[in-house]
Amino acid sequence: MLIWEETMMKRAMIGVNFPKDAGPKNIDRALESVIEDGYDCVELTMTKFPLIIGGDVSWNYVNYLKSILSQYNLVYTAHIGSGLNLRKLDEHDLHRNVLRSTLEICDALNMRLLTVHFEEASRIMAEEAAFMDAHAEMADYAKSKGIMLCIENIEVEHHSRVIDMIRQINRDNFKMTLDIGHLN
Repeated sequence: MLIWEETMMKRAMIGVNFPKDAGPKNIDRALESVIEDGYDCVELTMTKFPLIIGGDVSWNYVNYLKSILSQYNLVYTAHIGSGLNLRKLDEHDLHRNVLRSTLEICDALNMRLLTVHFEEASRIMAEEAAFMDAHAEMADYAKSKGIMLCIENIEVEHHSRVIDMIRQINRDNFKMTLDIGHLN
């Protein structure tokens, strides 16, 4: 059983995105605000921090961030928004390394859930195959770290494509993050 299921699913929690106006210089104040507002969880957008450079983990910054996050009684999850594109064949290895590095960071920061975007499907079969294969590979890698990898529906693509992808990849730690704002 995944660590996420064992530790997080035993009680209901309410979370929020890391404040948009917050960044590396005011992490403490942002986390204090999250707690003051009564939230249990906070989702960090990974691109907000200099955690990955050229596809590789910046361990000095990860350790710095860990020292701050560990001071707060919050559950942390991670999100990769724009920028990750596993359909981009000419940079596929770089993007796959970014996702793998993000999973390593999630593990180091005890983040047991990572959400990535589905983005817009391609009409080029090789791009779609690369996208699917990379997610299946990374779901397996995430499982080895005890991380749930979730793919989020977006506003430019119908949610049924995400559901089809979840079924095709068929991993117990590869699920969907349903964004009802995007769904609308």
